[in-house]
Amino acid sequence: MSPRPRSTQPWPRASTCSSRPASTTSTAGIRRPNQAAIQDGNVKGYAAYKVDDAVTTHEAWGLGSYCYYIADPDIRQDHGFAAPNAPGVRFHDLLVVSLGGKDQYEHVVNTTGAATTGTSTTPSTVVSYP
Repeated sequence: MSPRPRSTQPWPRASTCSSRPASTTSTAGIRRPNQAAIQDGNVKGYAAYKVDDAVTTHEAWGLGSYCYYIADPDIRQDHGFAAPNAPGVRFHDLLVVSLGGKDQYEHVVNTTGAATTGTSTTPSTVVSYP
């Protein structure tokens, strides 16, 4: 699988996307991300690793992603990894981490895996998907 072009999905996924149009501006004039700034259509946030919907065979091991939105700790990301639900698409040993409790992943991959809730660094893992 080739990485998607930057114009359709910005890299790195877990960092703040201050180049996006929606954000708030502090009194110092610094643009800070908010939830609207990191939306991917109806999806909250961008997956750190996304397998294209047309892919039917793919396997990955030992992937991890973190998020740390200090400017707005209420930012939520639907997942760290996204993939089509196809029999040949599999993942092993995935990890997402919310650093310092400054944000939250809702799931690890698609809608699988626990949320990273809390006020400290919080990991969530999925050993095998699907």
